[in-house]
Amino acid sequence: MLKPMRNSRLLNPALSAICAVCTAGGLLTFAFRAALAAGGNKQSDLSGTWVLQAPDPKLTRWTFSLKDDGTFTEHMTNYVMVTVISDSSGRYTRNGNILTLTGVRKGYHDDGYVKGPFKDPFTLKLKYAHNYLTLLDDPKADMVFRREGAHAPPEPKPRLRPSDPRALQIVREMRSRYAALDSYSDEGTLTSSGAGFMWANARFQTRFSRPHKFRFEGVAVADGKEWDRNVVWSDGKKTWLYMESVGGSDERGLGNALSTISVTSGDETMLVPSLLLPLDFHGPMIDPAFEQISIVGEVKVSGKDCDVIGVGNPGGVRLKLWIEKSTHLILRAYDGMPKATITYQPKCNVKIADSEFNFSPPK
Repeated sequence: MLKPMRNSRLLNPALSAICAVCTAGGLLTFAFRAALAAGGNKQSDLSGTWVLQAPDPKLTRWTFSLKDDGTFTEHMTNYVMVTVISDSSGRYTRNGNILTLTGVRKGYHDDGYVKGPFKDPFTLKLKYAHNYLTLLDDPKADMVFRREGAHAPPEPKPRLRPSDPRALQIVREMRSRYAALDSYSDEGTLTSSGAGFMWANARFQTRFSRPHKFRFEGVAVADGKEWDRNVVWSDGKKTWLYMESVGGSDERGLGNALSTISVTSGDETMLVPSLLLPLDFHGPMIDPAFEQISIVGEVKVSGKDCDVIGVGNPGGVRLKLWIEKSTHLILRAYDGMPKATITYQPKCNVKIADSEFNFSPPK
């Protein structure tokens, strides 16, 4: 099992994960919008059930039930970045437009560092304004609660330029190529701005043999020295995750394990693996249905002719892919959000020894 880290504020990882989904741009854009139907200054006016306006309630659902007698119950289920299933109860007070909820929260959580049941004091402040509730420390109102059954007013949809038909065809050929591979291996590098938790410089390798043998290993590099390592490996039946910063190993689903380390390791944990095994990721990371897909250039990478495909939104191109024309494999990728460049040296349909899919975590 992964070794636990000391952290008494178990709510914070879940809030960070949910807020990340609320505010993320590009391919992963979701927005939480809501309004509260009732108003007034009486505490009883707030009685009822309030629901976070999540894009997919199956992944995130957060509700508060406020009662006339000043008590409340709260329930959260979240499977985005971290897993949290919890319930809390207690009392709430209202001071003007500020609600303070105080009680006890218990449940189960798994944030990649701590995994298991918990029971902790629970305190949360909400702000009531313009007929809706938001978290007091969320000035941009990225997470908004509305009465159950109510709906936010529709927002104007941004105009999207239609995707380039030729670019769509290149993406389809790329997806088909990876889906048909019997085996795949690569060596690669990551260079990023180092913002947040992402490594500034790293090396990685991927090994895959159909139907389901897999290994990904990434290691951070600073001043020529390796200082952190993440490994995800599967023997074809079970998948495990090892993070050197945490220690130990933990059995996970493949998609869950790779998304857990993507925060530090970058998009290379998801981009090619989701093309090789799309069902483990609820579909590939790149899909022809995504927003705006265009051809932004033709260049050579290591002497190989590539189409440069841009995937973006009305705000601009977020992701670029350098796809080799002859093999339809990705040789380079650029993610505009963390300013990360990923390079690949891929090999396909080659013999990969079974030993490549084994990993023994240090004791």
